[in-house]
Amino acid sequence: MNFWENLKNSLLFLLWPEFCLCCDRYGTLLCNRCFTQLAFLPLPVKISLENTALDHLLSALEYDEKTKKIVHALKFQGIEATGQLCAELIYHTVLLPECDLIIPVPLHPKRQKTRGYNQAALIAKHLALLMGKPHCPALTRKIHTSAQARSKSREDRLANLSGAFALTVPPCTIQGKTCLLVDDVTTTGATLNECAKVLKQNGAKTIIGVTLAHGG
Repeated sequence: MNFWENLKNSLLFLLWPEFCLCCDRYGTLLCNRCFTQLAFLPLPVKISLENTALDHLLSALEYDEKTKKIVHALKFQGIEATGQLCAELIYHTVLLPECDLIIPVPLHPKRQKTRGYNQAALIAKHLALLMGKPHCPALTRKIHTSAQARSKSREDRLANLSGAFALTVPPCTIQGKTCLLVDDVTTTGATLNECAKVLKQNGAKTIIGVTLAHGG
């Protein structure tokens, strides 16, 4: 999506807040026609990493062109209401397990300051409300790495993330708990896995990754 498309979408949202992110139709952030055209994933996503700390990975959608528009609206166009839309898509289309805590994947403070918010935290907060579970920002990102999408191989992604995350709450907060670890998109699962390692090292029992989309 180029600069002028981003600008057009941002201006349209300011003028008409309920505007379909996929087709520009007025009335809702996601119209019924575009909803039926989304590429929903029917089963848990297979984890490709070896020796993974992540127990399961659940994603609502394949990361195709329509899903990409939704994610870009949240990450790059400042349309924060998209966080609630993402949470609702996950909640209503994914068979979510019972859990104790809902934890967002953190952004580095520099990137969060630039963006104005953590998109994963927005999704996690709304998902916590829908599920009636505690939202727990238990992790921080210590190292400001390059975007994962720019890392070409699995090895590059793993090296890029090594030691990047740390716990921000007392370990007793997560010990013995089943946690949903929430992000917007996962490709190899490297980011979710590194976060899960920190949680498991501090006593979490089960870590289930939950994202809007998989692929990219």
